[in-house]
Amino acid sequence: MMSHDKHESFVIQGLTNQGRVFRPSNWAERLQCCMTTFGPQRKQEYSPHIHISFQRGVKSLVVEQSLWEANPDGYEFLISFAEDNNLKVLDTQEAEASVSH
Repeated sequence: MMSHDKHESFVIQGLTNQGRVFRPSNWAERLQCCMTTFGPQRKQEYSPHIHISFQRGVKSLVVEQSLWEANPDGYEFLISFAEDNNLKVLDTQEAEASVSH
């Protein structure tokens, strides 16, 4: 698991540290909605700093380092969510390496 001291990009995988699939299955979409804002036309806008991906068939949430700059509380919320739910968290380099193997 990565250290969160540097405020780097990271990936939350939809697997617990024990290897079980995290439920509910729409957990990443729910987190993505937590990071939405309402723009000038009162339209919901998703954060450009996070996105959902699938890595080896596992749903993941990619959190860009730029979220720390734009919304430090949101960044810390996502880290806390992963820790509280015992989810696997990788830095982006670890995540990319796991996909290429």
